[in-house]
Amino acid sequence: MRAAALIPLAIGLVAAGPVEKRQNFNFAAIAADRADEIAAISADNLGPVDPVVLATTVVEATSAYDATAAIAAATSAVTAVVEKREACQTYSGAGPVVTSAPSDWVNAEVLTNPALTADVPSGYEAAPSFTNLQGAVQQMGYLTVKTLDSYSPAQCASYCDDEPLCMGFNVYFERDPSEDTSCASDGNPDSITTIACTLYAYHVAASKATNTGQYRDNFQVVITGSNGYNKDSSKQSFTSIDGYQAPQNFEDACINAPTYNDFDSYITYTTYTDAYDPRVCAKACDAQTEYDKEHPNDDQEYKACNYFVAYVMAKNEEPQGLFCALYSLPWNSTYAVNTGYSWSSDVYTIYNSLAYTVSGDLDFGNNEEIEDFVYEDAN
Repeated sequence: MRAAALIPLAIGLVAAGPVEKRQNFNFAAIAADRADEIAAISADNLGPVDPVVLATTVVEATSAYDATAAIAAATSAVTAVVEKREACQTYSGAGPVVTSAPSDWVNAEVLTNPALTADVPSGYEAAPSFTNLQGAVQQMGYLTVKTLDSYSPAQCASYCDDEPLCMGFNVYFERDPSEDTSCASDGNPDSITTIACTLYAYHVAASKATNTGQYRDNFQVVITGSNGYNKDSSKQSFTSIDGYQAPQNFEDACINAPTYNDFDSYITYTTYTDAYDPRVCAKACDAQTEYDKEHPNDDQEYKACNYFVAYVMAKNEEPQGLFCALYSLPWNSTYAVNTGYSWSSDVYTIYNSLAYTVSGDLDFGNNEEIEDFVYEDAN
């Protein structure tokens, strides 16, 4: 089911006291803390593990992301499931038949020209420096793989459009075996050319096109004509979340939250390496309120989560995961000014930033200094 279109929501603040700018995120420190977690992601959740033809012949590849499990645990990872294939069945590929050795196959013009001349699909941008590479994407947020009948980024984009979590995709040619290698007397059967379309829940980056193939017995799987495309932030949509208003789309910025009457509305942030899914942030926000209510201070004050911003942080174009910044008070786009920064040789950027405010009355947590805070909704 297609996700509902975003309905921009403006929040107007009526301030009864001084509003002071504060809080910035140290993205470099955050990325350093997450390096081990990202490195530990299962290979099944980075991209197709087996040759694509093996993953898609019996059943269409199963999504590597389970929204129900992720929301329930707020950090679940799931693995792709591929049914067992019949022994010694033969496979066919839709791509051009190229009989040359793997080292020549990757440079065959009949395979490289389609990548070099492909049009960028409407609503997408070509990933920087990601044209006609000889590797497929291996990164967090892998959703599924489709096979195409022709080299068509537009067709792959349509699959991405049909998947609400999809933010980017990789289309490429892959040299695959025409049958299981164990069925060939020399372990090196004839080759076929598969045209693959892999979908990701984050933008794809050229630096993550690290899957250059593998050996299956004596058969060498190789890749060429690999192009990457990312969905425009303005095109990204997401379904509504129970208990929350329609989101504000901050696109490529997150919030620098001010204080209100000396009250710091920022609570904390959480991070996840599963798919970009704001519903996970909503679960974290609800859990934060529940916990704080059960653990008030001596004055019976607590910080309820009334607002969160879900966004992706990228380091040098590589996604670092879903970030959920939690707040006690909602803030409008005036404060969505944090677009990242450069540190040493690294560049940190933000994209797909969506802000959600709870439906109904705000929970001020018995904090008198913010009880006169008022906001109004305007479409």
